Amino acid sequence: MPTLPKDEMETHLNMAGDDRDTWHVFSDAPVMQRKFESVGATLTRTAKDGHGKWYTLPTSQVSIRIGRKQLSDERKVELGDHMRRVRKLQEIT
Repeated sequence: MPTLPKDEMETHLNMAGDDRDTWHVFSDAPVMQRKFESVGATLTRTAKDGHGKWYTLPTSQVSIRIGRKQLSDERKVELGDHMRRVRKLQEIT
């Protein structure tokens, strides 16, 4: 079974509106398949060509987060000045 080129590998997470407790996952990327298996995802079927696998995961194992905020250079300077003032006050008391 030859592997797919990286630019053709995909991973999809789906949640049906009537079952908010389960994520249905498809991946044909071996790295992602190993990750899903390592966290205990339930393998539900394998594609006939051997590339793709379908898994289910409970909602509690999937986290959707907002990325880090990008700070402007001015805000970074303000925060640095603030931390220096706080440290000086801590040294005094």
